[in-house]
Amino acid sequence: MPEEINSFDDKYILKVWATTILLGPVFLFSYAIIDMGGGMGTDIAGIIVAFFYALMIGGVLSLPSFLLYYLVFRQLKTTTLNTLAIKAILALVSSLCILITFYILLDWRSRFDLAMVFGEIQCIYIGTNILASVLFRLKRPAPPAILS
Repeated sequence: MPEEINSFDDKYILKVWATTILLGPVFLFSYAIIDMGGGMGTDIAGIIVAFFYALMIGGVLSLPSFLLYYLVFRQLKTTTLNTLAIKAILALVSSLCILITFYILLDWRSRFDLAMVFGEIQCIYIGTNILASVLFRLKRPAPPAILS
């Protein structure tokens, strides 16, 4: 397979994954503080502790999703699809992985409640993932120069 087709910047998927893991809790807990009214009753210390738990748990639980994301990326980078199509497919795959992860984590009785499956937390993480997918560039390398 030609080198220029197979040599997308692999850092793109790491950047999107890490940004989702890091910014997801930031957006989630910012939303929680706003939702609580941000008044004197807001337990900031509790939110900070929960934030670090969310980072650790989110990082560990996202590893199977990242593996699937990476495998799909490896397949897509051998195609002739344009970068926008590849980014859209990767965003869709990672969004589905986020939904599946939360679906597995939910109590079995809650799995039948679509409001729980497509809840605020999942929307925040999926939104963060899509934002990261849009913000970072997926670059194909320039073809090698022909020396004469």
